[in-house]
Amino acid sequence: MLHFGNGRQHLQKPDTPARSSWDTTRSTTAQIELGRRLFSETRLSRNRRVSCATCHSPRRAFTEGRAISEGLGNYARRRNAPSLVGVTFQRSMDWDGRAGSLEEQLDGVFSAGGDMGHSIGSALKALVSEPTYRAAFVLAYGHTPTTGTLRRALAAYQRTLVFNDSRFDRFYFGGDTAALSAAELRGWALFRTRANCAGCHHVLAYMSDGTPIALFSDQGFHNLGIGFQSGWMSDKGRYAVSRQRRDWGAFKTPSLRNVGLTAPYMHDGSLASLEEVVAFYVRGGTANPMLDATIVQRTMSAEEQRDLVAFLHTLSSEQLLPTARPAKQH
Repeated sequence: MLHFGNGRQHLQKPDTPARSSWDTTRSTTAQIELGRRLFSETRLSRNRRVSCATCHSPRRAFTEGRAISEGLGNYARRRNAPSLVGVTFQRSMDWDGRAGSLEEQLDGVFSAGGDMGHSIGSALKALVSEPTYRAAFVLAYGHTPTTGTLRRALAAYQRTLVFNDSRFDRFYFGGDTAALSAAELRGWALFRTRANCAGCHHVLAYMSDGTPIALFSDQGFHNLGIGFQSGWMSDKGRYAVSRQRRDWGAFKTPSLRNVGLTAPYMHDGSLASLEEVVAFYVRGGTANPMLDATIVQRTMSAEEQRDLVAFLHTLSSEQLLPTARPAKQH
């Protein structure tokens, strides 16, 4: 057990806590800056109108703000674009965990059915004849662009998207007991106890150097019943990857960092607000044969539900809040 003062409650440390998949010091400033530039480069897509930032906008906490992603491929159009904040801590990528690393995930993005609508080799052709990009790749990697360095640059930038400046961080790690209101503190207590949010949204994760951060995800896959209709799940979720019956309709637990900024919610964007999300869990999800055992009907008053929503808003990064947007451009 971890014992913290100043409101840092006695939380069970996971057996295998999430740890950053990459030491960001292994990427140079030039590589990260190249990745940042490529992240907004529309010429990487088949129609030259879509970039990574189209579905993962820095102005929306690296989400899209719509229920279903508008990427070019059919696969991309079935799901909500998850936030990239804290992606360096993810053991697997996408809602179904189909990729084991950011680099591997980019192979799916750059495919005929993926967000960019064509292969990474085709995307590379837009860069090799561009003098400024050629120079940037030489500076970052010592040679002209390749598909490998294109993947690495994009991944290097995305691994820097870690923001530890929320009010919750000041409260939990900084001991600032005034950072949260009375209602938010009640919501925090509910999160850990009767609401059982922390059962799947484990609070702690760790940087590559062992520094703890608040990630709020167990990295697991759970069936909540979202998308279950007439005896069938509209999206098989993790089952499509694992082919294990237990994974039918199960999706990865997203981080709750900046959750107040990333509506709509769930893998299909079907819940428009945090109030709807909390009400969905209180009802016990949607009954189906593979519903996760932790998803059960709970008794919570309207005030308690409001307190829980209030707490969730404390997880928003100060740098990503609307008033901070002009000052923080990635």
